[in-house]
Amino acid sequence: MSAKAAKILAWAVAAQVALLAVTGIYLFYWYRPTLSAGWFGIGGNLDGSVRVEQAIKDMHALDARILSATVLALAILIAVERLGRDRLTAWLLFALSVATTFTGLLLPWDQLALWAVTVGINMHGYQPILDNQVRLVLISGAEIQRSTLIRWLIIHIALGAVAVIGAARVVWVMRSVPTRTESTA
Repeated sequence: MSAKAAKILAWAVAAQVALLAVTGIYLFYWYRPTLSAGWFGIGGNLDGSVRVEQAIKDMHALDARILSATVLALAILIAVERLGRDRLTAWLLFALSVATTFTGLLLPWDQLALWAVTVGINMHGYQPILDNQVRLVLISGAEIQRSTLIRWLIIHIALGAVAVIGAARVVWVMRSVPTRTESTA
């Protein structure tokens, strides 16, 4: 039963990664966040209307959070049941999904993202060894600029591409794990 559940979770991860890839490509080409729009409110629109870009951005963010939970469940199931030859891949995929979700939180330039970036870059006082150099690496200057968004977008896309490869590997490995009905027949 656990091998069958792991296969179902692996295919769910593949479907979620595919949805993330499709919505991510759409957002890459058509969503244009601006710094001034981030201060209007949580919705980003003064009139309260929901645009297609906002709905797809919300779907992308929700799927990313659900993916992290699904990959965690899959990694735990693989580790507990000792399924597959490569258990480390599932844990690396979980770490990738969390890192990609975090970098994705920085991209929309809504109030949540702007405050997360602002608080994160102003914590350099708690790092006595690296001090102000961390701030310059994170935001590429003295203040948050468009180049900061582009830098984190590139990191987010690179992590997402590696996550796609990791999801494909997990599905490939889980495909070859026999279920109890297959092993007894």
